[in-house]
Amino acid sequence: MDEHQNPACPAYSKNILIYSSKPGSKNKFNFTCCDIEPAILARNIILFTLIVDQNPNTKAHIDHVQSLWNIFYHIFIPEKSFKILQEQAVKLLDASKSLEQWALSSYGKFTLFLNKDTLKQLREYWTRYSDEQLPVKHDQSARNAMFSRSKENRKSLFVQGIWSAGPLWSDGLDIMDYLFHRYWETGIAGGNSEDLEQLGPRQKGILNPMFAISSAPSGEFAVHCGTEPLLGFHLAPAFQSMILGQSLSAEVKRDRLVKAAKQQFRDWCSTFQALVKKNQVCLQIICCDAITLCFEYQLEIALEARSRELAMAYVKPWSSCPLVLDGQLPMTSSGKPAIRKFDVIDTSNLGDHVGIINIITSCTPLLRSTHTASLCTESLLAASENPTTSLSSALGSDVATFSLVVGLVPTGLFNRVTMDGVCNEAMLQTLFAKESSAAQKQYRLRIHWKSPLPGQRHARSSGEGEKGLGQRVRFEPEDLATYLFGIYKKMFAHEDITSFFARAQRMKSSTFSTDMQRYTRASTVALLRLVKSRSITDWEELMSRFLNKIEGDQSLIVGSNSFQELYMHLTVFSVWTNPALAKGPRQLQDRLGLPLRSRSGDEDLLGEENVPPIIQIVLVVPRERLKPFTSQSPDLVGTPGIHVSVKQSTGQVQYENHFYSFHCCCGKFEFDQTQGTASTFEEDEKGWLGTADLIIICPVPAFGLLTGPRKGLKVALVLNNNPENMARFTQTFGMMMVVFETNFDNRKRAFVCKNAPKLDSIHSYSMQKRWMEATVKKNLQDLELLAKMHMSEKVHSL
Repeated sequence: MDEHQNPACPAYSKNILIYSSKPGSKNKFNFTCCDIEPAILARNIILFTLIVDQNPNTKAHIDHVQSLWNIFYHIFIPEKSFKILQEQAVKLLDASKSLEQWALSSYGKFTLFLNKDTLKQLREYWTRYSDEQLPVKHDQSARNAMFSRSKENRKSLFVQGIWSAGPLWSDGLDIMDYLFHRYWETGIAGGNSEDLEQLGPRQKGILNPMFAISSAPSGEFAVHCGTEPLLGFHLAPAFQSMILGQSLSAEVKRDRLVKAAKQQFRDWCSTFQALVKKNQVCLQIICCDAITLCFEYQLEIALEARSRELAMAYVKPWSSCPLVLDGQLPMTSSGKPAIRKFDVIDTSNLGDHVGIINIITSCTPLLRSTHTASLCTESLLAASENPTTSLSSALGSDVATFSLVVGLVPTGLFNRVTMDGVCNEAMLQTLFAKESSAAQKQYRLRIHWKSPLPGQRHARSSGEGEKGLGQRVRFEPEDLATYLFGIYKKMFAHEDITSFFARAQRMKSSTFSTDMQRYTRASTVALLRLVKSRSITDWEELMSRFLNKIEGDQSLIVGSNSFQELYMHLTVFSVWTNPALAKGPRQLQDRLGLPLRSRSGDEDLLGEENVPPIIQIVLVVPRERLKPFTSQSPDLVGTPGIHVSVKQSTGQVQYENHFYSFHCCCGKFEFDQTQGTASTFEEDEKGWLGTADLIIICPVPAFGLLTGPRKGLKVALVLNNNPENMARFTQTFGMMMVVFETNFDNRKRAFVCKNAPKLDSIHSYSMQKRWMEATVKKNLQDLELLAKMHMSEKVHSL
């Protein structure tokens, strides 16, 4: 029951309150809270600090908890709650002027920030929360958005409400649907009468700043359309008390359910506060992409500086800020961040958005080497027509073999029992099986993955290494290569031309999560890296057989353009090294017989003798080329997939290579010609709503850029070739779907760099000199102006 949560709301705030409310616990709970949306982190810290600030021994305690309830769950709040929120935002701003000052505050004892950028972003939201005019500015747009979504929600039954009812789900189907629609009509949990009366005579209230703004491109109301506060509570007891009262009106049932949720919320808050006072809770906060953070943690643990240098990690997509753990992490004696492995990693339904294989490969190495450590995954989107095969379809493999290979197994597989209410979902599938819709089919599947103990079914330890996550299994190279190739083909099934039109036809009536192209060749390498650490085999022989199968495959025709990206990632992450990437291409030219052009043909980095094996391409896409995306509603544009194309169109050796792992952000880019590096990068804070160009940063093997005449080299930003993109953008960009293309002689749009650019970084002396000269000139101008003002007696002191 503790695991049931609302996937549309920030899950970890409720999980923290639940896990830390275990009666009589003497453990210290260390939570690492990662979210890509700063508004979620900002509002959760508001909640936790308000809980700690309450005084449970006063008569005002109940009113204070009611205000917490309003602030955290309601879209519209009373004036009293609004003032409490404003005052708390001001308190947080005063306490967070620096990491050092935060550490000295009362909140710094249980809340830590893992990097400076997180604190900076959260302060921006607390500043806006403290603005008295913010609700007025956003009130009408929020109400319009709510009205529109409420109208849209009325078209379907809200069946997810049964998650809170447990075994009494059939009693909760209608009433939870009613409560959901009332929430979107009123902005109040269940639209209950007690909380509505607090809003005033017209029951209008004040727009809650914590719901009004976000980092969405519009910056305005972006609450998920499936949000329902009551889904985060255990309502089965309340339903049980109403079984004998079937004649009760919907309003009476509603008020009882809301009261039950409020009581649980009150209990959680009291216990959390008590544990904080006992120093038994520590929250580590970071705002970044969760998958990126996991791989950064892996690199910190393995101390792989080479991989980090070649694969620059940014805090999130569309941001130029590098991910640097420069916050309040404990340090080792060598000055490196001390990364602890985890007992539990809960990923909510992130796998729906990034792919479950990416979740497993990023999180598994971070689990402690014990049989109690657990990875919790959740999916809401069906991966196949048959729910019983949904997991195997998502994995591209039978579950038992996959578990053996990666070292984690669903607990239900070896226990033959699960604590999650899968019967509820099965009944819903039966009830609504006849309804046909082109929308994505849903099926909630929550899985706890654990390391199988030696001797359990599906797990036979080789006897080498430690127990738990350290156990390894022996494989024959051919068997494992064949198995991994099967997963590879499932991961990139969309590249199979023979099934392209059949899949497009099927997607008109039924789409699955496996249709969403969540994987790149970097995903394959991450899986191979995990398998390598879990298996005993002749790895060189295995990789030779695996790559031969890929190169000889005739079904994934489009995938042949991604061979170079695959080889590059294999080399970067030390899974297998392609001979052509072992050293710089000019150093290997004679030994490998690489047909490279002479150095005289290039004046930039490509003309140097010591060209590194992997370099960074920076493509600057003009803003006007983005108009087909920015001039339309996001609902019409969708989220089209893109890739970088590098091709040689002249000479004896012609090719086209595709790269899907790269970084994008909007801003201004400067290149230091003397050093061959990206010198500075100034990000446009408005992003897609701004006016700056789109900057593409993509690592590529260098030897391909040295093959054939330079004039034939071209780099392009291209839309992925899939049914959705073809239907929407063929008329705009043509059959080849090229958004923008240029050659490397265009010194304003295409650059070759040794390293990926960083936000506001200065890498070379020449750039430092230019920056210093500009600064000195500006200072002299300011001094001259002050001197003139002083002479005219407008300034009395300088």
